[in-house]
Amino acid sequence: MVTLLQIMLVLLVFAYISQILYLLYGTRKIKYPRQFNFEPVVSIIVAARNEILNLPICLDSLLKLDYPRDKLEIILVNDHSIDSTLDIMNAYAQQNSIFRVYSVDQVSSKLSGKANAVAFGISKSRGAIVILTDADCQVPTEWVREYVSYFDQDIGLVAGITLLDSREDKGKISGKIQSLDWLYLLSIGISSARNRIPLSCVGNNVAFRRNVYDQIGGFTQLGFSITEDFALLNAIIKLSNWKVRFSFSRKLLVLSKPVYQIRELFHQRKRWASGSQFVRFFGKVLILIGGLAHIFLPLSLFASNFVSLGLGGILTILLFDFLFLWRTTNLLGRKDLLKFFPLFEIYFFLYTTFFAFALLLSRKVQWKGIVYDLKKRKMNKSDVNSSSTVKN
Repeated sequence: MVTLLQIMLVLLVFAYISQILYLLYGTRKIKYPRQFNFEPVVSIIVAARNEILNLPICLDSLLKLDYPRDKLEIILVNDHSIDSTLDIMNAYAQQNSIFRVYSVDQVSSKLSGKANAVAFGISKSRGAIVILTDADCQVPTEWVREYVSYFDQDIGLVAGITLLDSREDKGKISGKIQSLDWLYLLSIGISSARNRIPLSCVGNNVAFRRNVYDQIGGFTQLGFSITEDFALLNAIIKLSNWKVRFSFSRKLLVLSKPVYQIRELFHQRKRWASGSQFVRFFGKVLILIGGLAHIFLPLSLFASNFVSLGLGGILTILLFDFLFLWRTTNLLGRKDLLKFFPLFEIYFFLYTTFFAFALLLSRKVQWKGIVYDLKKRKMNKSDVNSSSTVKN
């Protein structure tokens, strides 16, 4: 006899299938209006806190950008670093006038540490287009030129995708799994946005018009958030008539770095999860369906009358996840990552369940040694000058 719980599991599987089909539709080829002769003044903002190992690689990639030097400035913001980050910035600035270096001198009670540093950098910039990236990122040569081509008269923000390795990278398997995880999560955001429901963007690979940023009041008017990229996107959607555009273009593909310590990964994913409360309603539905499927279908294997249904549901999820990732890795030229798909799914099932409970038990997260209280929506200022290796 079919039970109510069995019916609910079947409906959950069908909801998951519908979700993936919807996202696959978002990966279709779209011919956006482009302005290939558009060359506005562009400001790139790089805020860095204790990044001596990563910063030179980032700055070297920025020096290779194919964009007129008289229309490009790179604002480097030292965010209370206690290592030699500022010295590296100054050394590059002395040799290349394209760089301008600043240090944040005050801690804002209204902004998180990173948002405060980024806002400070934007206040010192002059570009009509502002592009954000992080000190642990490498950008492609045509990055700026590709970004500005998307800004037709209606577009206020454009976002690309970030991975954690290149095809040639022979790093640890855990890094490959994390890269596939980033691809999966960011592709959901991009696919939904291409279906005209923008959900999220990643703060290390996003561009926007300066006048749009000023129109919504900048980060200082968005309120305290440790996911400032969510806050910026939501504000542009809610407070302006500007449109946003998301792209799978390989010319916008930025490379960041994976984390290899469980503690760092825990705090990173908690910060991400904390931002989910600001996601639009449709995004919450996607998160709910995906979370329930990854939690309850494996649990159903432990009940004798649910084993067949649970196993069938899991195999169905694996099939549709693979189809989605096959499509997105093909778009980005990274089908080499698919060999790690089985390990990614194990990882994804485990951390989905773990973080669902971890967020209920703890309201605090960390970034670069700064502790944030998610309930009180503030940070511990005494931590600002402490050392840390916690990754963005």
